[in-house]
Amino acid sequence: MEKRKSKTMINIVLLITYVCLTVLGLLLVRMGGEQQLAISERVISLQFNILTLLGFLSYAISFVLFMVIIPRFNLSYISPITTGAVFVLTILASWLILREKIDILQWLGIGAILAGIVLMNIRRS
Repeated sequence: MEKRKSKTMINIVLLITYVCLTVLGLLLVRMGGEQQLAISERVISLQFNILTLLGFLSYAISFVLFMVIIPRFNLSYISPITTGAVFVLTILASWLILREKIDILQWLGIGAILAGIVLMNIRRS
């Protein structure tokens, strides 16, 4: 019983870490959006700042972490939940940190996503 509880807690920590790293990666790439793409004489040059590189690193780590998470859950269950959580937290972080405008339809969408996550977690007897 104790072993199962410990395994469940590890899975929850992995899920939260995955979602946070994904959102952080997206935010950092957006904040470091100063990269320049210059095409000259058949050469493509990309220049990144530190925020962009940290964002890519965070996003890459979250991808590897998701590869660890997938075998631990039913894919039809975990994919919609994590995707919904990433959507909601990305919108909220964009609103709070980047001061992006969120319209009423986006707020309604957040509510629908949260309702879907709750419905997916209702256990049948």
